[in-house]
Amino acid sequence: MEAILEEHNSDIETLEARHLQTYQQQDENLKIRLKKRRLTGKERMAQEQEEKAQLREQELQWLMRLR
Repeated sequence: MEAILEEHNSDIETLEARHLQTYQQQDENLKIRLKKRRLTGKERMAQEQEEKAQLREQELQWLMRLR
């Protein structure tokens, strides 16, 4: 009887360890995805700033031609 309980407890500990490992892996995957999104957001902001700078440059060139 005691051996059965020990085996049962061992099985529970194994399942808990697997669950914890799965949870930690999912958490790590989420962190990686969020980091990639942030980088994408930063890249998008940099691209928008570059486009705005180009538009300003075009506007300045247009104004210079009017003079």
